[in-house]
Amino acid sequence: MNNIKLIIEYDGTNYAGWQQQMNGITIHEKLRKAIERVVNEEIDLHGSGRTDAGTHAIGQVANFKTKSNITIYNLVQAINTYLPKDIVVKSAKKVPDKFHSRYSAKSKIYRYTILNRKNRNAIGRDYCLHYSMHLDAEKMQKASKALIGKHDFSAFKSKSEAISSVRTIIRLEIKKRETF
Repeated sequence: MNNIKLIIEYDGTNYAGWQQQMNGITIHEKLRKAIERVVNEEIDLHGSGRTDAGTHAIGQVANFKTKSNITIYNLVQAINTYLPKDIVVKSAKKVPDKFHSRYSAKSKIYRYTILNRKNRNAIGRDYCLHYSMHLDAEKMQKASKALIGKHDFSAFKSKSEAISSVRTIIRLEIKKRETF
């Protein structure tokens, strides 16, 4: 049995997030179906984390186990053939059997982009929040230091989620650029 690690990129605009669910099309569903067509068997696809509806990823990690011996190069090319244009497998590799994309993850990086100007953006509007009022990046950076460390973020999750809400923030940067 081969354990395959994938690095995936996707534009989540048209999806109800990563995790398979009854009320919408998900990244997990599209990717799992494409993989199953290629390896010709049912698989369990594990992601390194769940994303909300409309969330994008440039390096989401996932893994699955398969009996197939298709070469890694051919596997990536074949899976991408069956994926919509807004989802792509960037790379794949065989990993040890004990690897699990969620439990083996050491950290995750999140990026939130705010377009802070009078006029909204037509191109790239799905990749940022438009906020036209003045933002003081220096004050935001100073205040963000309170988030560094280990904290319980239970106030930000739904009551039905059983997953721990304790997270450790290692680094938080506020950057101001003139262009988007």
